[in-house]
Amino acid sequence: MELIQRFKLWYYTQPPALRAILTINVVLYVVWQLVFRHISGPALFVVDHLALHPAPGDIVYQPWQILTYSFLHISPGLNGFLHILFNMLWLVWVGRDFEFGDGSNRFLAVVLLSAIGGALLSVAASAVLGTSPVIYGASGSVLGILAAVATYYPTRSIGMLFIGNIRLSYLVIGFLVLDLLFIGSSNTAVAAHFGGALTGFLFARGERSGMDLHTWAGVFFRSRKKQRTTPREDMSAVQRLELWLERRSRKKDGHSATIHTLPVHERKEVREPKLQKEQDLDRLLDKINEFGFDSLTEEEKSFLDNESRK
Repeated sequence: MELIQRFKLWYYTQPPALRAILTINVVLYVVWQLVFRHISGPALFVVDHLALHPAPGDIVYQPWQILTYSFLHISPGLNGFLHILFNMLWLVWVGRDFEFGDGSNRFLAVVLLSAIGGALLSVAASAVLGTSPVIYGASGSVLGILAAVATYYPTRSIGMLFIGNIRLSYLVIGFLVLDLLFIGSSNTAVAAHFGGALTGFLFARGERSGMDLHTWAGVFFRSRKKQRTTPREDMSAVQRLELWLERRSRKKDGHSATIHTLPVHERKEVREPKLQKEQDLDRLLDKINEFGFDSLTEEEKSFLDNESRK
């Protein structure tokens, strides 16, 4: 019972887009493994119409496959379980902090566009090479998230077992190199991986140059105004911190316009008591930006949580 409560607490503290992506993938995997794959009709329907058939002639008549394939993990046995397990773990390890820091719209946009980018490159490869293997799985989206975060934050790193901290940019390159090394000896959808990574990279570069590539994803979420009607005491720590960061940003933007209207002696009185706290907050936010929320100590998390309640 305690394990279930811990899982529920973990699940409901995940940001909304990530939570939705995890839920769809896991539910479809369980339904496939327990029901669909044992019944020929539904099994054939899923494989024929929802997985990606990258032959140009096939995709023209079933264009939705460029997206639906990324939510399917239909390999049997241990390989199939490991496939979805590590795809979902990478989304949590990297995607959670990305969505927390950069918003649900941007996270979801990268996931969906990377899936589409991986599918389109697979179709192009099929047209050139004449091969059309059935493709499924969220790996293209995962590599898109990794590449986007590595592009937004070049110094961002992640701890790897037996390796230590490694930059996400090196990790993405390493995954793609492994794809090329084993291209002839595995069923890995190499083109989908490269397409997803390339899309994530181009997405981040485009937005850093001033393009808005993520606002459209807001149609999948309630408006921010409605979200803020949630009583503060019912919010998760992550939601409170996100709301507090927005409020603090607005206050900071208006601070310089207000402070200069005060007499000189009053400016000093306003600034000094807040200076150390502002420096501590900036340091913690920089730490989250570079290493992720989980890099904070319990004391630092408690400090941010207390500040977010004010």
